[in-house]
Amino acid sequence: MSENRFNCVVILDSIPEGELNTARRLFEDLDICATAYSPTPGIAYLRVENEYQLFDYLEQLRRQNEQNHALPLLHIESHGYEDGLQLADRSLVSWEHLKRGLIPLNVSMRLNLIVVLATCFGGALTKALNPSDRAPVWGLIGPHQEISVGEVERDFRTFYQTLFSTGSPKAAMDALNSISSQDLYYKTTAEGFFYRVWQNYKEKFCTPGKLKMRARRIRKTLKSRKTSPLPTAVELKKRLAREEPDAFNKFRNCYFMCDLYPENQDRFSVTYEKAEAFKGR
Repeated sequence: MSENRFNCVVILDSIPEGELNTARRLFEDLDICATAYSPTPGIAYLRVENEYQLFDYLEQLRRQNEQNHALPLLHIESHGYEDGLQLADRSLVSWEHLKRGLIPLNVSMRLNLIVVLATCFGGALTKALNPSDRAPVWGLIGPHQEISVGEVERDFRTFYQTLFSTGSPKAAMDALNSISSQDLYYKTTAEGFFYRVWQNYKEKFCTPGKLKMRARRIRKTLKSRKTSPLPTAVELKKRLAREEPDAFNKFRNCYFMCDLYPENQDRFSVTYEKAEAFKGR
């Protein structure tokens, strides 16, 4: 697994007015905890009322990274559904839209962004990813399903207290696992994200039947262009299969930003062979 760096925790609070505000209470708890375990990462709290503020804050964090090398761990609290986040003003931000907002920040951070989605169905962000994307996060923690207010407060207080007391993200994850219901949280790093996205891509486009359909479409296009000699659909299907590792490497280099940060080639040990072995995990 690749290593990660962060130097502050930013809590984005989009809990509707009138409801128990676990985000504000978490900030107050962590402020005390940070004093007890000093030195610890800085802690910031930002109130998010609507979509404009959410994406404005993400852009502010990107600029702070460029100017001051701020590396935030981003903690977002709101209501969540299988199709997106519901903000304090009751508007819905789709996971696709959130992904597009996170990518510029993660690019600026050289693929170090950790996002904690303390929302119901926070793990559903994975559904919005495509292999041709830049990675929106280095790591993601979020529930697979509905989660109670009590679980949010207990589980994430434990997570951050352990993180601050040990300085170890792994120890914090172990603490979260030990206190939460089995398999409640989706937890992965950029590598695991990419392997899952690649497998989804293969299931959609690279089964024998899908390859056959793609080959026929390509042949039809070549025929309309009067290409000569015109390859058969069988030949084109074989070519698509042969070119799959090259397509994987192209997607990999974009996703892990190796074209922007060559050091990521060594930092992320992601290969076609490992992706194939990942099937079924």
